[in-house]
Amino acid sequence: MSNPLAFIVEDDPDSAKLYRRMVTPAGFVCEVFSTGEAALKRLDEVTPKLVVLDLLLDEGVLNVSGLDVLEKIHNDHRLTETRVIVITGFRQMADKLENQVDHVLIKPIDVKQLRDLAGETI
Repeated sequence: MSNPLAFIVEDDPDSAKLYRRMVTPAGFVCEVFSTGEAALKRLDEVTPKLVVLDLLLDEGVLNVSGLDVLEKIHNDHRLTETRVIVITGFRQMADKLENQVDHVLIKPIDVKQLRDLAGETI
């Protein structure tokens, strides 16, 4: 049996690297995306078990935000079992999304908490 897939959707390379280091020990194979458009394209091809999602991304050419990625996850029947951990620096945005995602972490995050939450997903 192959390891489950996790997406890290984060435009800051240092944060993405850190998140990957916290998720990988839980047994995930990670794919990292720096734009929402790249994540959306890949979501059309595969079904990750976990998505770690920054909401405010450098939106790239197509202006795809983390909210757009979240909308895709909610609207695609293949992704109903995909767990989502949102990471944001904006408490108000986090409060609005609390019932739409599995977990919300406020920046700066406790990376051990991310590691533990990823482990619970397996």
